[in-house]
Amino acid sequence: MTIRLIFLLFPGIVAWVIVERLTAKEDAKTRDIVFFVVIYAVLSYLFYYFGQAAFRRLGSDTFVPDDFSFFTALLSPSQPIDVREVAWTSVVAVLMGIGFSIAVNQNVFYRIMRRVGASRNIGFATVWDYAFAWDAVPTWVAIRDHA
Repeated sequence: MTIRLIFLLFPGIVAWVIVERLTAKEDAKTRDIVFFVVIYAVLSYLFYYFGQAAFRRLGSDTFVPDDFSFFTALLSPSQPIDVREVAWTSVVAVLMGIGFSIAVNQNVFYRIMRRVGASRNIGFATVWDYAFAWDAVPTWVAIRDHA
């Protein structure tokens, strides 16, 4: 059962490793790792499902598999795992992990939350990181002690 669960959540593990390696943040605890692996796995399967539906709508039946078996394989141990679905979802997870890493590094989520008024956080670890990443600050900054 554990190996089955790890295999089904493999796309989430792939996405988590990519996001963890490409972004600068504090070390994650085990519960955070498990949480993000499950979230990334479910999101990658959903992106795969919506991509599959888009290909069907465009009329491409040769490229698209017949069914979506992640949730049934997750809930019933007798259901066989579709290896092809896990492989394609892992490809989606790689793309999703790269996209999330770019969004985190560019502070896209913080900018959206500030724009809608949900947060006042700037998304940087320190004010100095914010100042040096800001386009309006010139390349050279002089700091003087007037004491």
